[in-house]
Amino acid sequence: MKTKDVQIAIGRLALENGHVPVIQNVKYLIASWELDVVSFTERGFMYEYEVKVSRSDFLADAKKKVRKFQLYEARHSKNWLMIPNFFSYCCPENLIQKDEIPEYAGLYWVTAEGRVIEKKRPKRLHGNVRDLLKTYRKCMRVRSERDFFGCSMMTFKNRELKKRYG
Repeated sequence: MKTKDVQIAIGRLALENGHVPVIQNVKYLIASWELDVVSFTERGFMYEYEVKVSRSDFLADAKKKVRKFQLYEARHSKNWLMIPNFFSYCCPENLIQKDEIPEYAGLYWVTAEGRVIEKKRPKRLHGNVRDLLKTYRKCMRVRSERDFFGCSMMTFKNRELKKRYG
């Protein structure tokens, strides 16, 4: 099973649950961190879904020196805009077990047929909500840049400068 297969299954589940927008592969926190799938509820709650399709990828996260998950574990109020309200791991069936993930994280398995099984419901990290108008605008900007440039505006401009000035 590929990452894209899991992302599509989880994205469909989020849409079925009334989350809009639902987007994938979003750089959200620090430039090097990317959210595999993110969705928002009408109330402004943010859900992050971390996709893992191999054991080695899952185990590698624990070895990273600086992890975005340290923010989630700390749950500092000053960081609430940077972290989702809910966080879950999503993987092919049986790849990750409930006892291997943090207590706050949810766990979703995706079957070979694309069905999603909720193994563990995520706990709410905080109750603060986002401004949905700003969120929609940002999501639409990111989507538009990808559709028309094939990347973010900044990446596009940097590539153009490199072409011009070598």
